Amino acid sequence: MFGGNGKIVYNPDNIPGRPKLDGVNDIPKANAWALIEYAPNYRKKPGSPTNSNKFEIKNESGEWIECVWHHHEDAKNMIPVPVSIHDKALSTGVAHIGGARILKSTNDLKDLVGFFPELTL
Repeated sequence: MFGGNGKIVYNPDNIPGRPKLDGVNDIPKANAWALIEYAPNYRKKPGSPTNSNKFEIKNESGEWIECVWHHHEDAKNMIPVPVSIHDKALSTGVAHIGGARILKSTNDLKDLVGFFPELTL
């Protein structure tokens, strides 16, 4: 079980044979990795469509917390974020620039790669 969702970090740079994050196909790769590495405390959300990016992590109390993958702003790591927190930014109209937006950018956002400190636990 996990004391905090941030204890799971998907960084393909540290996994032999995994391609770097590209901001496009990262979520299915992170899910496949986490299903192996963190079972039985990680699962796809029951009843969700096959292409859903939502999954669940078991907390210290044994409750399943619905999460989504978030590209960290360092553009190297992905971390689980509870849906209740992630979606607040969307529902209140507060934009956030995650690593996926930086990675997919063809303009000045590319300058942000390397700007944010790399995630450490």
